[in-house]
Amino acid sequence: MKRLVRFAILVTPIVFIASCGSDSPSTTTDSTITRNSVVELSVVVGVNSAADRVEQVPLGSTVRVQITNPDAADEFHLHGYDIESGEVAVGETATIEFEAITTGSFEIESHVTEQVLLVLQIS
Repeated sequence: MKRLVRFAILVTPIVFIASCGSDSPSTTTDSTITRNSVVELSVVVGVNSAADRVEQVPLGSTVRVQITNPDAADEFHLHGYDIESGEVAVGETATIEFEAITTGSFEIESHVTEQVLLVLQIS
């Protein structure tokens, strides 16, 4: 009986560790990072933009935000990641794309109106 208990004590951790492995690239156990997902968001300045618009984004996903200012040429900035769209003509669409590798709340703002258009909550 003692031999069986010793065997179980030795084998159980090995079986547990072996079962933790995965061939799937979609998730890892490090903070449950989701990979290969794409979050696409669309913002039109003055239509569906607001400082209280908060979008949840899974950590590790690719984020693609398309922003249009129908009333003026503009430039957009994602705080915390320090990404700028560059100048965009009136009515044209800018795309800010990045990998969500840092958790927290991050604002996207217009340089023309200086208003927060969207808040990304990455977790």
